Order: sequence, then structure tokens, then C-alpha cells
Amino acid sequence: MIIISGIEIASSMLRKIAELKSFKKIVLITSRIIGWLTWFGLFIGTLLLAFLVGFFSQIVQEMPLLDKLAVPEPVQASQLYSIDGTFLGNVYAEEGNRTILAYDQIPTHLKQAIIAVEDRDFYKHSGIDPRGIIRAFKKNIEEGQIKQGGSTITQQLVRRVFLEKETDTSTKIMRKIKEIIIALKLEKNYSKDEILTFYLNEIFFGSNSYGIEAASRNYFGKSAKDLTIAEAALIAGLPQKPSVFSPYVSLEESKKRRNTVLKAMLDEKYISQEDYELAIIEDIKLAGIKGRGYKDLKHPYFGTFVLDQAKQIVGQRELFFGGLRIYTTLDLKAQKISEEKVKEYVLGKEFKNAKISQGAFVLLDNETGAVKAMVGGVDFETNEFNRAWQAKRQPGSSFKPFVYLAALEEGYSPSSYIVDEPTTIRDEWGEVYTPHNYDNTYYGVMTMKRALELSRNIPAVKTCDLVGPENVVRWARNLGIHEGTLDPYVSIALGSGSVSPLEMANAFSSIANDGIYNEPFAIRFITDSKGEVVYQHAPNPRRVAPKNIVRLMTYMLKGVVLQGTGTRARINHECAGKTGTTNDFRDAWFIGYTPEYAAVVWVGNDDESVHMKRVTGGKYPAKIWHDIMQVVTKDLPDKKFESPIKYPPPTMSLDRQYSQAQLQETIDQKTKEGEKTDVGSGENAEEPPQ
Repeated sequence: MIIISGIEIASSMLRKIAELKSFKKIVLITSRIIGWLTWFGLFIGTLLLAFLVGFFSQIVQEMPLLDKLAVPEPVQASQLYSIDGTFLGNVYAEEGNRTILAYDQIPTHLKQAIIAVEDRDFYKHSGIDPRGIIRAFKKNIEEGQIKQGGSTITQQLVRRVFLEKETDTSTKIMRKIKEIIIALKLEKNYSKDEILTFYLNEIFFGSNSYGIEAASRNYFGKSAKDLTIAEAALIAGLPQKPSVFSPYVSLEESKKRRNTVLKAMLDEKYISQEDYELAIIEDIKLAGIKGRGYKDLKHPYFGTFVLDQAKQIVGQRELFFGGLRIYTTLDLKAQKISEEKVKEYVLGKEFKNAKISQGAFVLLDNETGAVKAMVGGVDFETNEFNRAWQAKRQPGSSFKPFVYLAALEEGYSPSSYIVDEPTTIRDEWGEVYTPHNYDNTYYGVMTMKRALELSRNIPAVKTCDLVGPENVVRWARNLGIHEGTLDPYVSIALGSGSVSPLEMANAFSSIANDGIYNEPFAIRFITDSKGEVVYQHAPNPRRVAPKNIVRLMTYMLKGVVLQGTGTRARINHECAGKTGTTNDFRDAWFIGYTPEYAAVVWVGNDDESVHMKRVTGGKYPAKIWHDIMQVVTKDLPDKKFESPIKYPPPTMSLDRQYSQAQLQETIDQKTKEGEKTDVGSGENAEEPPQ
């Protein structure tokens, strides 16, 4: 027993010793791990610190000197050239269009207007405004979209003077860091009054207005010191989006923005309630456009489109002061004939009698997306607004191809039947929609192709309801209508949205280009004053639609020109197209294409309350298109559209109430009884492609 007890005691002691050794071993291993992690953390921290030191050192080295604010910018004119090298004119800020004012020369209510709408805490922060950022973030969350920015006046000045060209995605974070550092440094070097003075003399206010004095004279024909509160508020509202809020672009948008500024001034107690109420009702009396951002520029409507693209590429400052050479896509022959014909028609007696005062034209190269010609109106000196790409108008029936493209995608055939008859449609929300044909007549059974050729409204609406308006909108978006307003309701079949002529030309160009999309561009390359290339257009074609579907659409749109509503557009060259007329005669279109080019003609009035006298797209727009494209295609080789790879059999009807077989029986019965039908034949009808 004693021996056994001794053994047990010894075993117990050995276990305790073993446990103690295991514990020590665990402690030793743990301490080593902690040591390794500590050294590793120190190593990573050192590397991170070195990176940050190098990163910020690089930023500081790249940052410009702040005394640039006090140095006048040397003016070097930039130059534009056509595709064949013809000089188109100089581009620069005209002498005298930037007049520097001292702080005490700037009216108090103008300074207050800018602060109220752009940076209400300007005199409280040190260049960066955390409260403003939080306030803007909260507002954007409430609105569900970006409505406010958190940048201070100091940050905006920094961007405008030092960082305007740094717009690439890869440099945005770096640019923001630079912006913050420079803004803080600027606030240390200059007083608030000096920074505000720099800002008001430097910022761009639209219409070639750099600084408030130029803006005041360009918009109101007076010095800034003579501006009323309402006029000062209008100018203060421009820097956010000069191309949108300029009264020369949209008086309505300008007035809305002015009123927003006035409300901000009232909220900040810069003006009284009485001042506010008087300013709100004050009429906007403009001086009229006098100066331009270029000198003797030929073909100015095309030129303004080029300038807009150039600003996005190189920045506004470099464009007007950098002595660049901008080589464009302009085809002088096409541009001259398009300008000539638009003016000839719109300024003629016939158009005046029809109550037409404006027109627009765009010509695109299908293979590349190059803008070969652009006419934005009839008199640039009177009105710079470029209707070719800035105007958003209802496309009317010219939108119908997107409806039938969606149907072709679903497997329907150009020979699928549909009934043109009085129709009422109830949508998923219970809303009732009763469309009518243009002439208030109904043709009965017809094919999809014939319905498009004759631009019948009922078949288009029925088809849209069948395939889903969201799919129609998807087709329009995919093909090139990216900025237009397109709501997915059945009325979209008749062009109830709003689009620009450039977008419509682009979408039809994608159809003509076998379903390949190219973004429209007007600049081939840009060099600096030393001849070094600073920008080169990089093609980025992408497939947005199957070949067979768009070829089937071309086959159908050829019929519009051969025996449909667009016969006046027919030229001595392979072509296809679609007419468009809004129900109230506010807009009339013809959009067509050849194998080489897509072109759009729009006519109407800037004042949308003025209705034309029963002007349809098949009349004047088709005639203008014909006259221009006849010249443009005159010397081109005889090229044909590619035939569809496969013609889908007409087994399905587009009509919910009837099958294809039932509608065929109806046609056969009418034919047997000697009744005339027009389901899809015509004098110049083509046989379906095999």
C-alpha cells in the first residue's frame, strides 16, 4: 500500500510538472507571437508612414504656387480645323471679357447672393466645411439624388484655378486631397474678403463670361455695381451649371434658379421679406448675346458642340488660354449644304405661312460615330442655342421603330398581323389610354411592316402593350438615347418622351451599323501650342443589338421611304428612315440613314406653345433630308444594306385578341369578296428577304 501511495504521489507530481511546463511553453509561444506581431505591425506601420510621407510630399511638390492667383493669364488662341485641314477659326476669351473688380467695387447683395447659395458658412470655416458636407449629404439622401455638393467657395476656387484639368477617374482621389490641402493653405495666405474677390473675378458664369463684371455686362448690359437684387441672384445662380441655368439657354430654368438664390438670401436674412417678394416678380430683361468665346469661327453651331466636348477633355481654362490645335470631324461639303438647305426652307415664305421658325440637322458617320455636320438653328448671331444637341423635344412617330424592334426580339415577324381598329388600353395601374390615328381612320388587318410604313398609331400602341413599354425604352437606351426622358408607359410608342436630334440620329445610326454603337464625337485629336498630341480620340464600338434584328428593321424602314410616309425623302442611293409628327404639331421629324450615314431633320418652334399648321414629318423634314442627302451621297459608290440572315415565319399575331391564322382567314375572305385590303403590299413593295 505504501509503495502504491508513493507511486501515486510521484505520478501526481510528474503531472503537475508536465502541466507547468505546458503552461510555460504556451506562455513562451504566445509571447513570441505577440513579439512577431508587434515587429510586423511596426514594419507595416513604417512602410505606411513612408508611403504617406511620400504620397503627401508628391502632392505638395505637384501643387502650384498660390501666387498664380495674382498673375494675369497670357492669352493664346486655340484653333479649330475641319477633317481636311481647313482652318475654322480661333477660340479664346475675348479681350476685355474679364474685368477685375476690387472687393469694394462688388455690390454687397451680389457677394451675399453667392455666399447664400454656394457657401453659407464661408466666413466661419477655414476652407473646408464639415457641417456643409453633412448638410449636403442629408439633403441628397432626402432627395434620392445628388442635389447639393459640400465644396466651399475656397475649394471651388482651387478647382477652377489649379485643378480643372485633373478629371480622370484615376486622379479624382488625389485631386480631392490636393484640393483640401490647397484650400487650407489658401485660407492661411489670404483673407476671406480676398478669397471671395478672387472667386468672383475668376469663376465662369456661362456665355463666355469670366468673372462677375463680364457676366453682368453680357446678361444685363450694365456694370455689376448697378445690378438689382434679382439680377445679382440670377448671376449668383449660374456657376453651378452655366449651360443649364443661363437665361440665353432656358429663361424658365434661369428664373427657377434665381428664385432659389433669393430664397437662400431670405433664409440667411441678407434681404427682407419685402425685398424678396419684389425680386421674385421682377422681369428678366436681357441685353442680348453680343460676345462669343471665339473670333470669326466658321460654322458656329458645329463649333459650339466642339467647344463643349473640348471643355470636357482639356478643361475650360486650357481651351480658352492654352493655344491648342483642335482637329475636328467636320465635312465641309456636308456642313455647307446642310446649313444652306435648313436656312433656305426655314426662312422661306412657305415655312413662315406654316408657322415654322426653327430647324436642326445632324449627320453621323455610321461606322465611327463621327459628327460630319451639325446645324443647330437658322441664325447663330441672334440665338446661340444649339437645337441639334441641346434641345429635348418629343420624337412623335419617329420613335416607333423601337417598339417593333422589341417585337422582333420576341420572335414576331415583319409579316405578323395586327388589327388597326379603335382601341382602349388599361395599364397595370388601372389608367385608361385611348389612342387615335393621325387621320382618325382605321385600316383593319395589316402586317407589322405595313403598320410602320404607314405610321399607324393603333398598331404601335398595341404592340408596345404586348411587348412591354419597359422593353421599348430599353431598346432606345441601348441604341443611343442616353440623356432623353423616356417613361415606360404605353404612350411611349407614339413618342411621348423627350430626346435631342443628336440622340435620335445616334440610335438610328446604331441600327444602320448592324447593331454596333459608337458614341458621337466631333474631335479627332488635339495638340498643344508646340504640336504635341494631348488628346487622341479612341474608338470604343460595342454591340448593342443582334445583327438579324436590326437588319429586319432596316428592311422595314426601307419600306417607309419606298411606299410609306417618307417617300419625299427618297434619294438616288440606298436609304431607309422614319417620319415623326407630334399630335399637337409642335415637332416634325425625319430620321433616315444610308449604309454610310445617319441623318436627322427636325423643324418646329422654340416656343412650344406655338403649333405648326398641320406640318408632318413626311412633308418638310423629309424634303430637307432629301435635298441634303442627295448631295452628300452623290459621289458615293452604290452600296446596299446587308440582308437579314433569317426571316422569322409569321406564325404569331401581334394582336392579343386574334391569332395569325384567324387574321389570315379574315384577309382571305375579304379578298374573295372583292374588298380592297392593304396588309403590306404597294407599288414599290419588296419581297420578304429569304
